[in-house]
Amino acid sequence: MDEKGIKDYLYCTYHLTSAMFPNWLVSSGHGLHLYYIVNTLDLKNEADSKLRALYTDYLITHFRADIACRNKSRVLRFPLSRNVKNMEAIKTTRLFHLNPSTDIDIKRLDCFRHPQSEIDAYIKACNLIRAEKRKQTMIKNGTWKTKAIKIKVADKRSTPIPIQTTAKTVSAINKSKIDIQPDSATSKTGVHPELKINTFPMPTKSRYKRILRDLHNYAARRKGCPKGHRAIYTHITAIFLKRILVPEEAAVERVKQYIDRDFFDEAEEIVRNAYASKTQYMYTNARIAALLDFQEYDIKNSFSAYTVEQKQAARVKSVKSYDAKRYAENRANIQEKRQQRYEYVKSHMDFTAASLAEELGCSIRTIKSVKAVIRQQEKG
Repeated sequence: MDEKGIKDYLYCTYHLTSAMFPNWLVSSGHGLHLYYIVNTLDLKNEADSKLRALYTDYLITHFRADIACRNKSRVLRFPLSRNVKNMEAIKTTRLFHLNPSTDIDIKRLDCFRHPQSEIDAYIKACNLIRAEKRKQTMIKNGTWKTKAIKIKVADKRSTPIPIQTTAKTVSAINKSKIDIQPDSATSKTGVHPELKINTFPMPTKSRYKRILRDLHNYAARRKGCPKGHRAIYTHITAIFLKRILVPEEAAVERVKQYIDRDFFDEAEEIVRNAYASKTQYMYTNARIAALLDFQEYDIKNSFSAYTVEQKQAARVKSVKSYDAKRYAENRANIQEKRQQRYEYVKSHMDFTAASLAEELGCSIRTIKSVKAVIRQQEKG
C-alpha cells in the first residue's frame, strides 16, 4: 500500500480530514502504526501522565487499535524481531510523513474525543478477546487447567466456624488446592538432558534456597521449563535468586539452563528487570504452585510446603523436634543431679535422712531410697 492508498483508507474507514492525519505513519507486518507529535510531556508528573493516558484512550477507541498501545514504554516492533508472531505476513517496513503541520498542541486531538463509557466498553471487549486468545493458546500448548474447588462452610446459626476455616485460611486453601491432571509438557524429553533432580537434604530454615531447589527439580522432571510457563518461571526464579544475593549475571546464566534457546532474550530481559525493580514481589508457596501448575509428584517430593496439609505437617514436625531437644536437655540435667546426689549421700552415710534432705533440697523419702540402693550395692 502506497501513501495515496493509505490516505484513502484512513479517509474512508475513519473519516479523517487532512488535519486529522497523523504526523508520521509506519507500515509493517503488524499493520499501520500512527504517530501524533505533541508537546513534551513529563511522564513522571502525575498530571502529564494522566493527560497522556486520556488522549491515548481517545485515539485507541477511535481507531479501534491494540490496547497495548496504552503502555508508556510501547515501541514499534520491527520485522524479524522475536515479537513478530506471524512470520509469513511480514512485509517491508515503510515510513510515511502524512501531516507536515507544525501544530503540536495536544488539544488538537480533541476531535477524537469519546465518552468514558465508550472507552471502558471497548477496553473491556479487548480484554475479553485477549483472555480468550490466551486460553486457546494454553489449550493448544496443553497448559490450560480447569480448577474445581468445593469449600463447605459451616452454618453460622448452628456451629461457629472454627479457626482453621476463617476467611484468611479459606483464601489460602483456594490458592493452594490444585486440580491434578496429566501435564502434556512432561512428555517432552531430550530438551535439557543435563538437568538432574537434586534430592540432597537442606536446612529447614532456608526457605528461599528450598524454593529454588523445588524450581530446579520442577524443570528437571520436565527436561526443561514447559512452554506457557517460561516467563513466570523465569520471574519467580529471578526474584528468589535476587533475595539470596546471587549476582545479576550469574542469575541470567542460571535461568538459561532451564529454558529453550528461542526464549533466551526474553528471559534475560525479565531477569534484569527483576533485579532493577524496587518492587517487593510476594510469591507465597501456594501462589507459586498455582502459577506453575505443580502436579501431585511435584508437591509430594518438594522441599517446601505448598499446601495446607504440608504446612500443618511441617509445623507438627517442628514442634516435636523442639520438644525432643528440650526434653533431652532436661533429662540430661536430671541425670546429672541424681548422680551428684548419689555421690554425696554415699560419702555421708552417717548423716540422718532429714539432715541430708534439707541440705540437698529433696524429700526424706528420696534420701532413704538412695541409701537403700547404696546398701544393696555394698552387700553384693
